[in-house]
Amino acid sequence: MSVHIQDLTNEFQSLVNTEVCSDKDLKAFLTKASSLFDHVDEILMSSYIRYQLNTGDISIQDHYQFTQKTIKPLYRNFKIKIERKLSTHENYFSTNYYQYLLKRIQNSMLLVSEDNLQLQIAEDELVTEYFDMRSNMTTTWKGQPIPVLDLYGILYDDNRDLREEALKHLSVVYKTKEEELQLIMDQMIHLRNQKAKNAGFNNYRDYMFSYYERLDYTPSECHQLADSVHKHVVPLIDQSNRVKREKLAVEVLKPWDTRVTGNEGTLSIPYKTISEMVQVAEELLRELSPSFSDLLIDMKEKNFLDLESRNKKAPGGFCEFLPESKSSFVMLNLVNTKDDLPIFLHEMGHAIHHELMKDIELNQYKSLPMETAELAAMSIELLTLDSWEHLYKTKEEFHLVKKELFEQILEFIPITIAVDQFQHWLYTNPDHTHFERNEKFNSILEHYDSKVIDWNGIDEWKMIQWLDVIHIFETPFYYIEYAIAQLGALQLYRNYKNNPSVTISKFKSALSLGSSKSVKEVYQEAGIEFNLSEEMIEELMDFVGEEIRSL
Repeated sequence: MSVHIQDLTNEFQSLVNTEVCSDKDLKAFLTKASSLFDHVDEILMSSYIRYQLNTGDISIQDHYQFTQKTIKPLYRNFKIKIERKLSTHENYFSTNYYQYLLKRIQNSMLLVSEDNLQLQIAEDELVTEYFDMRSNMTTTWKGQPIPVLDLYGILYDDNRDLREEALKHLSVVYKTKEEELQLIMDQMIHLRNQKAKNAGFNNYRDYMFSYYERLDYTPSECHQLADSVHKHVVPLIDQSNRVKREKLAVEVLKPWDTRVTGNEGTLSIPYKTISEMVQVAEELLRELSPSFSDLLIDMKEKNFLDLESRNKKAPGGFCEFLPESKSSFVMLNLVNTKDDLPIFLHEMGHAIHHELMKDIELNQYKSLPMETAELAAMSIELLTLDSWEHLYKTKEEFHLVKKELFEQILEFIPITIAVDQFQHWLYTNPDHTHFERNEKFNSILEHYDSKVIDWNGIDEWKMIQWLDVIHIFETPFYYIEYAIAQLGALQLYRNYKNNPSVTISKFKSALSLGSSKSVKEVYQEAGIEFNLSEEMIEELMDFVGEEIRSL
């Protein structure tokens, strides 16, 4: 995509110079601004996607750096000018639909600091450095060079000795890179802390709560949620891990046992290749709504799926929205395991969300808060779940798969809490050492981890595995949303079991709102509550416990 900076600058400047003298002028201005924002968002996102798919290509890397160092700062600068202009015409925001936008613009203005533009460029460069390092991490396994990511696939192997060797190998690889990654984090914490101070905030955590427009909950409520998870979720995980220990016939459950279930010899994988898995996903989505499967077919035809792990491809995965094309792109690093299906369905949940809100005119309302974005993704996993039965040879086999999925949900919730609590500490205590950083993560993980798992012999990995959490580096404070959205998805699944058609209808209606309503209002439109109380956690864990016991 060719980009002429001067043309882009002229378009932005023309917009800034446009007079707004009435409600009608305001609406026309917002329409024109949204069209330009969509165009630039697509330029930036297209470059990001190409870079993530091939971090080793110099020309792609150069173009990505160009967008990050030239287009993105230009965009940010003019967006501030445009929002500042809009904030002076608040009397023209005459309806609730536009007044909610004004409220968000006014919040955005609180974050503005000219000094932060250069700091953001420096932070983006550090994120790129992190991805370059991660995507180029290779190792030798059994005499063959492999991407480090491939070691995770071995953790599903039914050979326990092999799993132990793989996890210890992974720990050694990250230990060799630890100092470099720690230094990147040092610089990130310094830059992010300075950004917060420049904008008038006491710390970066408070800055990010405002940046993410978290108007429906506070840091205090995150800590309360963490306490509730420890009280009501961890005991269920301990219980399932005791059962797993017996199934595996081991005296002590170790960290390399957490990804296997003891069912490996009895469970079939209902697809042999990633291509077959996509076909299975298509059939499952069709049962929910033909429009969902049509979307997947369209994405396949457009080659908007890149799912297999390979060297020089960035780690992790995503589903990103291209607002001008009104399309979504899914990137994953699948390793041909039984978990590929729910992982892919999760990303298709994001794509479905994008599809349902793609025709919203205002660009700002297509920028999704993560609490609703992840609600869409996690709900698709659960809403398709009962249709998985026909994929398996017997009901008993399906019950094992369903039980495993619920157990994975339970296991992930405390992980999200641990990562979130770690970040609260990182940025409210920015003057810490590497040792203190590792020690803090270790103590937090200890608190939320299953007491059935014995870490002796691999203690070092327990302390440094946060280095492998991409979000901590790329999207700080994006993690608690997984827990919040999972609570919403469980409510949706409970509703779906009672009334499928009404639940899907409300689900679609909620997603079509984009971010034109608050998170609480979107959840309400979906027929569920945005509720982080201990009572809700206990209620939902009772529901999950009953589901597991019924299998």
